[in-house]
Amino acid sequence: MSQVSASPAFPHMARPDYLWRNAFGPPLTRRRQRWLAPYNGPMRTRFLRLLVVFGLAAGLLGAPNAFGAPVRVKATARSTWNPAFVRVAPGTRVVWVNPARHGTTHNLTAYGSNWSKRVTLGPGERTGKGFRRTGRYKYYCTIHGHRADGECHGMCGVVRVAR
Repeated sequence: MSQVSASPAFPHMARPDYLWRNAFGPPLTRRRQRWLAPYNGPMRTRFLRLLVVFGLAAGLLGAPNAFGAPVRVKATARSTWNPAFVRVAPGTRVVWVNPARHGTTHNLTAYGSNWSKRVTLGPGERTGKGFRRTGRYKYYCTIHGHRADGECHGMCGVVRVAR
C-alpha cells in the first residue's frame, strides 16, 4: 500500500504518494498526475501484460513486411519487372502480377540451379512462390528478355532471400 502524503505545493490536500512523485522522485504536474493515476498499481501491471501479449501475437501472426508478408512484383508496360530486385526474409511469398490494362502476355521462367518455375501470365493473371531457403533466385520473361553468356538482358529479375 502506498503512503499518503501532502503535496509541498498544497499541504492541505492529502493524496497517495504515487500521484505526487514519479519513479525518480521529483513532483509531477497536476496534468501528469491525472494522466498517470489510473496506470499505477494493478492497472499498470495489467496494461503492460496486455501490451506484451499483443506484441508477441503480432510477431507470431506476421506483421506486414516484417515477418514474411507477400511481396508483389508487377510486369510493366515497358516490359520490365517492377521492382526487378526484391530482398525478402525466408518464408516470404512473392507474387508476380501481369496487370490486365497492359494487354500483353508475359512468362516467368526461372534460371539457375536452386529453383524451377515456368508459367505464362496472360493479362490480369498472377502467380506466386514461397521462398523458404536463403539464396538468389533469378528469373526472366522469355518473350521480352534473353540470356547470353550467363547474363540476362531485358525483362529480368532477382529475388534475394536473406535473414
